[in-house]
Amino acid sequence: MEFVYPIGMPGGGACALVASYAFPPGVVTISGLGSNAAKTIGQVVRLYTPDGEFEEPATIIRYLCSKSEAKSILLGPEKNVDEQAAINQWLSFCASRGYEIVCSNDLNEFNSALEKNTFLCGNNLTAADLVGMASVYTSVQQQQQHQQQQQQHQQQQQQQQQQQHFDGYVDLFAGIKEQRVQDFTSIELPIKTKAAKGSAAAATAAAAAAAERPIDDPMRLDMRVGLVKKVWRHPEADKLYCEEIDFGSFGVRRIASGLVNYLEQTEFEGKKVVVLFNLKQKALRGFDSHGMVLCANTPDKLNVQLLEPHPDTPLGERVVVEGLTGEPDEVLSSKKGKDTLAAVSPFLTTKDDCLAYFKDKRLVTPQGPVRCKSIKGGYIS
Repeated sequence: MEFVYPIGMPGGGACALVASYAFPPGVVTISGLGSNAAKTIGQVVRLYTPDGEFEEPATIIRYLCSKSEAKSILLGPEKNVDEQAAINQWLSFCASRGYEIVCSNDLNEFNSALEKNTFLCGNNLTAADLVGMASVYTSVQQQQQHQQQQQQHQQQQQQQQQQQHFDGYVDLFAGIKEQRVQDFTSIELPIKTKAAKGSAAAATAAAAAAAERPIDDPMRLDMRVGLVKKVWRHPEADKLYCEEIDFGSFGVRRIASGLVNYLEQTEFEGKKVVVLFNLKQKALRGFDSHGMVLCANTPDKLNVQLLEPHPDTPLGERVVVEGLTGEPDEVLSSKKGKDTLAAVSPFLTTKDDCLAYFKDKRLVTPQGPVRCKSIKGGYIS
């Protein structure tokens, strides 16, 4: 498929962002056209597909989502009619505003929805969030620029209150606006730095490198293999197991997992598992949890299975995305717009071979791929 659009057209930016998240690299060629080139296509967006040519942004967005392997995530699970309806409502809302939301009342709709939630619909990134990012981008950028120009503290406070819940959208969308690129799979975050001399220069360069790294880079996740040494029921939470997990040279960690309804204690204890290692420590009903045991889940959430590394994998070995390189973050950020786990998790899945994937790339250790027992087409969390 090929998608072309005039640079600066809000509907085109929304379609490009959806295409970049919905498909692996190379499936959709995305071209942003300057003013002269855009005249050749009549100043409209166009998607060329085996099913024909589409020009309406709303039609293009729904078509792309429907053809994606992440359809049930982008448009909502088939069995969750309420979530599907909520996503459709947001898509229609953005379309009715021409994918450029500038009215205060309209911005307040987003503000209210995001005040107590990370995402507009459900517990993960959907098409509503992607289209929403594109639709509020220009307005929020203007607000941020205006805020920087304010001299009085009271005026700054007023601007911050109005836009605080949109900051994450701007961060995620920043790299897509006004760029002439062919592949939007990684949304780069532009940052201008001027290195100082000596050790200060090295520190500045390191900080800049971290800031420039795409939010949706899966190699920022530190997934490691551990052995579950001990499992017991949380004394104050019916759905939680407490575990002691051995990571070899990385030591033993205590982790809480909401798996009581899905796994017997004997199915868990003594197993090698994959753990998200660089989550911020979190207290769960008085129990300090230092990570998250990763599992495959069916879309209806009725079946959950542990991710299993290759049996020969040593404890503490890192699980990576096959073919990618990069060091993990020391601690993953959970701030809006900087939450790598939220950006990556919609694309962590299992396929028909029951192997674990990020998009079309397997999760592996040097000893072999990571898998689950039998869940096909599941999501990983």
